[in-house]
Amino acid sequence: MKLDQLTTIDAINRFLEGTCGISKNVHIHTLRHSFATNLLENGINLRSIQTHLGHVSPITTAIYTKMTEQAQQNSALMINALVDTLGITP
Repeated sequence: MKLDQLTTIDAINRFLEGTCGISKNVHIHTLRHSFATNLLENGINLRSIQTHLGHVSPITTAIYTKMTEQAQQNSALMINALVDTLGITP
């Protein structure tokens, strides 16, 4: 790892600890994962997240962004709403 990368990571960790009270060491991949998970939880589709993260394969993005309970619930609501508009009955 280059010195400027270490300095940046150090600065991020100091900011998070001082401002947010987070004392865990944070790495760039932690921030990327949190960013991707937040996008997913807020309804951004996986293809858009893939583009933002620069992943070539959607499989990489699917592995990288874990499905959270909130995202699963939102997906279920969206699917149920779609089924309702189609007039499909169980």
